[in-house]
Amino acid sequence: MMHNTESDSLAEKLISLSEVTSLTSVGMSEKQLMALFASKLHELFSASAFALWTFDKDKRSIKLRYGHDLSEPLTSCCLAPVPVEQFPEVKLAIDSGAVWTTEDLNDAPLYDDQITRKLLTSMNVSAVMGVPLRALTNLIGALSFYYKTKQHFSPGEKALALAYANALALSLNNIDSYDRLAALEKTKGEVIHIVAHQFRTPIAILRGNVELLKDKKVVNDPETYGQIVSELEKVGDKLRTFVETFLNVKAIDEGNLQPKPKTVDANTLIQQVVRDMETYRQNHNIALTLTTLPDPAMISVDPMLVAEAFTNVVNNAIKYAKTKAHIEMKREGNEVVISVADDGVGIPQNEQQLIFHKMYRATNVARHPEASSGLGLYIAQRYINTSGGRVWFTSQGEGKGTTFYIAFPQQQ
Repeated sequence: MMHNTESDSLAEKLISLSEVTSLTSVGMSEKQLMALFASKLHELFSASAFALWTFDKDKRSIKLRYGHDLSEPLTSCCLAPVPVEQFPEVKLAIDSGAVWTTEDLNDAPLYDDQITRKLLTSMNVSAVMGVPLRALTNLIGALSFYYKTKQHFSPGEKALALAYANALALSLNNIDSYDRLAALEKTKGEVIHIVAHQFRTPIAILRGNVELLKDKKVVNDPETYGQIVSELEKVGDKLRTFVETFLNVKAIDEGNLQPKPKTVDANTLIQQVVRDMETYRQNHNIALTLTTLPDPAMISVDPMLVAEAFTNVVNNAIKYAKTKAHIEMKREGNEVVISVADDGVGIPQNEQQLIFHKMYRATNVARHPEASSGLGLYIAQRYINTSGGRVWFTSQGEGKGTTFYIAFPQQQ
């Protein structure tokens, strides 16, 4: 049975925890939330430090998401994923779904790993408590509480730790959900903006030409009439291509993309793309050169998907080049490699990891006269990967041009 003094102390701590929890209903960032919970660390648990770990179930690894008063060696070690077994209190708390404690590390054979021992010694840790971090059915990871002296953990203290972890997990889950909704709203706004921008010009051209067709003189002039019909066909093709692009993205996101591989000559594919881009190249006044291989370069791909991927990459090169772009095919090992180089605006160094993300447009091209949907490279990468290839790029930064590389295994 719990003594009155211990019971009173626990009651006070539960009241203190409820006060902290009530504050989390107010919108705050993850950093603010963690600082709030960390501020109660000593008051509620008398712990000297704590760590919040996220758990990867598939890889059985953990990663440090937040730490309070941890040593530099432990922080540096665990910002990247480490095996969950490296920290026994985390493993046992996650596997059992219950609070797990070690009251004296000197008598704990589980902590015989030299790396773990060294990390905990760097903080003078003598006792540890591991608590599962779960928001309803969503297992986030675990908390580790570290103590510099030996401890005796009562059932009440373990219950308090579990309540603390549950409140924190729910708050983190709410923040993650809010962030996802905010990102979704932002993406929805971008889609609406892009669709409106992309459709505005074709619709204006469409309406203008329809008005012209109301004039009998225009209709009776075969040359003018033919030009209008040709312009309307171009507008129709542009609108159809744009709608198909969004449908393709939907198929990619839903995992419904079903490639139909054939063995084809990469030379032929890229030559056809260059021919199809000729009018676009002329309109941009860009010199485009092509160096193919002297003999067939057979690859097993879905020709329609890969041709569209090539088109998206070459389109970007022409659109953002200053004066010229060059396409070159080579054999490297057992691969056929196609490079598409331009002397254009380049890609800012701090944005290069985002280039293949959906709806992403680099800041230095966001205000380009020719609007971009931010989907071309996303689709190209998915189509190439789906067909068994790979794509990457090099860029020295803004104003120094970009080179994209597309590689496929060569077939005999």
